[in-house]
Amino acid sequence: MARSQSERRSSSTCVITLGALDKAVLVSVGVDLFPDAVGAQGNYEGFRDVVFKDNPGARDVTGVGAAAYFFADPTLGPHLVVQYGNAHLAVAAAAVNDSKTLPSDIERRLVTTAKATLNKLPTA
Repeated sequence: MARSQSERRSSSTCVITLGALDKAVLVSVGVDLFPDAVGAQGNYEGFRDVVFKDNPGARDVTGVGAAAYFFADPTLGPHLVVQYGNAHLAVAAAAVNDSKTLPSDIERRLVTTAKATLNKLPTA
């Protein structure tokens, strides 16, 4: 079965290390670019529905993208998910060493990373 134009997308992932290795926080950024904003919004809303159902602490975030939410997965750590134009962006953080704790301002840092990434992306 052929996929419709709004279902086609490209995907890219980047992983960077922030901080000294003994205190490192791994930040991963995943980007899905859709042919139009409708596809990105549908993807965002579908994931948001599931996350808010499964993570009682999930909350909407303002000031980044057209829509965004933050949640802390007990296994995978904190995530920020953003929709802006034709882009669906997921930013996550994890401490390199399990005995290390993440910075108390990790949500702000994820927002900063998301904004910097969005500024570099092409939009439809």
